[in-house]
Amino acid sequence: MSIQPLGHNIVLEKLKSTDTVTTNGLTFPGDNYLETECAEVLEVGPKVLTIKPKELIAYQKGTAIDMIIGTDKYLVIKEKDVLVRFSLNG
Repeated sequence: MSIQPLGHNIVLEKLKSTDTVTTNGLTFPGDNYLETECAEVLEVGPKVLTIKPKELIAYQKGTAIDMIIGTDKYLVIKEKDVLVRFSLNG
C-alpha cells in the first residue's frame, strides 16, 4: 500500500523516544516534556515546496493527526506546522 498525501500535507513516522530509568527506579519519560516532536518524513503532498521525503523535522506538539493503517501508525501534518528540518550528518 502506498500513501500519497494531498495538498500541503506531509506523512510522517515519529522517531522513537526512550524512557530513562534510574537505579532507584525513577522513570524519566523520554521527550514527553518537550513542546516539539521529531519525525522522519515519509511522503509529501504535491504542493509541499520546502520538505522532502527522508528528511528529519521538528513540529509543534498537538498539530499532527494520528493515522493507523493495519498495524502501521503514521502522522499527518501541514507544511506550515514544520518548525525546523535538520540533518544528523553534520
